[in-house]
Amino acid sequence: MEQESLSKQVKKLEKYIYTLKAARELNKLDRLPREAIIRLRDAITTARGAVDRYFGSDDSKEQLLALQEAKDQLNEAGDAILAASQYDLLDVADVAHLSALNEHIIDQLLLS
Repeated sequence: MEQESLSKQVKKLEKYIYTLKAARELNKLDRLPREAIIRLRDAITTARGAVDRYFGSDDSKEQLLALQEAKDQLNEAGDAILAASQYDLLDVADVAHLSALNEHIIDQLLLS
């Protein structure tokens, strides 16, 4: 079985985050929970862009910058997952699933 590309994995994680009930119903959330979900969405979207730049660039300096940005944003996403769970925006299964996907992607980036 062929392994999914890292770009596809990040896109899958981003799609999963954007389909969460809390992400679809931001206008119904109080300020702090809304900020937690926005932080999560922004981090994963920026990480996806950085991963795409990493694999799309032929310039090693640009790749290094994109790789660092992707790692930073994925770490931010991991923190945001935990923050969102503190407001009961994610159930235990979502936290485990999102965190595992996020960590797997970070591990794969470190191997790149």
